[in-house]
Amino acid sequence: MIKNKEKIKKKLIEQYTDITDYKKTEGREMEHIPEMKFLADTAMDFVEFPPEKDIFKYIGEKVQEIVGNAIIYTNEFDKEKDGFVVRYLKGYGENLKKVLSILGKDPTKMVYKIGGLEISGQKNKVSIKEGKAILLSGKLTKWPGGFTEMSSKYVSKSASQIFKKLFNLSEVYMIGLSRKGEILGEVVILLRGQNEIKNPDFIETFIKQAAIALQQKKAEEALRQSRQEFISIFRDNPEAIVYIDEKGTILDINSRFFELFGYTLEEIKGKNINSGIIHPSEKIEEGEGLDNEALSKGYINFETIRRKKDGTLFPVSMSGSPVIVDGNPRGIIGMFVDITERKKTEEHLKESFKKLQKTMEDSIEAISLVTEARDAYTAGHQRKVSRLAVALAEEMGFPKDKVEGIKIAALIHDVGKINLPAEILSKPGKLSKIEFSLIKNHSQIGYDILKKIDFLWPIAEIVLQHHEKINGSGYPRGLKGDEILLEAKIICIADVVEAMSSHRPYRPALGIDKALEEISQNKGILYDPEVVDVCIKLFREKGFKFE
Repeated sequence: MIKNKEKIKKKLIEQYTDITDYKKTEGREMEHIPEMKFLADTAMDFVEFPPEKDIFKYIGEKVQEIVGNAIIYTNEFDKEKDGFVVRYLKGYGENLKKVLSILGKDPTKMVYKIGGLEISGQKNKVSIKEGKAILLSGKLTKWPGGFTEMSSKYVSKSASQIFKKLFNLSEVYMIGLSRKGEILGEVVILLRGQNEIKNPDFIETFIKQAAIALQQKKAEEALRQSRQEFISIFRDNPEAIVYIDEKGTILDINSRFFELFGYTLEEIKGKNINSGIIHPSEKIEEGEGLDNEALSKGYINFETIRRKKDGTLFPVSMSGSPVIVDGNPRGIIGMFVDITERKKTEEHLKESFKKLQKTMEDSIEAISLVTEARDAYTAGHQRKVSRLAVALAEEMGFPKDKVEGIKIAALIHDVGKINLPAEILSKPGKLSKIEFSLIKNHSQIGYDILKKIDFLWPIAEIVLQHHEKINGSGYPRGLKGDEILLEAKIICIADVVEAMSSHRPYRPALGIDKALEEISQNKGILYDPEVVDVCIKLFREKGFKFE
């Protein structure tokens, strides 16, 4: 037994290990524990950061805590000002008044631009591109030349030197608060009495963490502001607004909707908008169709009838726009405007217009009758020409308004004859050259009478041109082709056809066939080809007659 113990003792080997490096590593790890705790605590603070708290101030305070004795600027990038504005500034202590007296300006009120700053010992400057690259890198960068060179763009060199001496400034560092290629701000560190920052990696890590939180806060702030704007627009809008989902279920209404329709949100929330709440029974299908159209096509606008809670029917102008979420429609914003007063005004205007139009038509008719009263042989001529001219214009597809203008112009196209002697108008024999020149002057006289009247159409000009021919042989101005109004070309042909087919003092009626032969033979020479073809079609195919 004793022998065995001695054998075991002989086999034991003493081993020694140098653990100096291990102890050093352990020491470094122990040194990093406070930093890790700092990052963990600030990360939690950023996650739970309250909306009312200033994140730039928080970032500045934490950098101050890391760096120690320094002046810290935390600046926000202002896109509108294209530069940085100070959001946090600490480190001056009680000497801020001295700062203002030395610099001659308030550093917290200044706008600091990216780039354009001189580099110590060099003639060139840091360009905007280089400045952005520094800020986007996320690296803590020592500024060449320190405070004097960095501030040279904003304060005099003498002031900066006094400032530097007063606060014992040494090196200047800056680091950008940036995220995904967007510059959000910067942190500027003016060291006091020390030349180096001992833990740049730690600061860079914190700043990256802060930039993520800052971008998130900005996004949340933009969303919050957008929501507030939407709520304000929705609630305070002067138009009645209802918000429904894609199935038509009412989700919300504004105060104007309540005022207009008489329903509170509690009464109709959760009900289908097309269940007869605001629709007369005959308009329910229409409402469903409009909702489907808004969801599928986008914005719609429509005038219709809707019903109030008390059963009152009234006209509305309604519009609807889909609410799009992730590219898909999730509901509709519907807007209603009571147009009762507008409709009353429109009806009043329509009635006034009808009366005015009737007065004008009666006046035109009176002028026409006065003209024809002086020439018994041409009694009814202008009215017959007007009938044919209107038929031609309608057949040619003229809009209703333009047809009305042609009708009026034709009814008074011979008004200028009112100035001619009755014996010339009713002379049975051939007219002399002088007498015919007087007759030809009636177009100009008619123009002079009508030009002072403010018609909706160029009546005076049509009357002036109704004897012009497309080859330039007409009168009074010898116009050609497109120089002649189409309305005048129509009345010219209607005038010729009616005159030839009717009795005149100097000849018996030639008949409609002879009249159509005349315009057919001179189609494209004296008369517009299209109007000639339509005229022949009216008589030959559509049975037009003057009676």
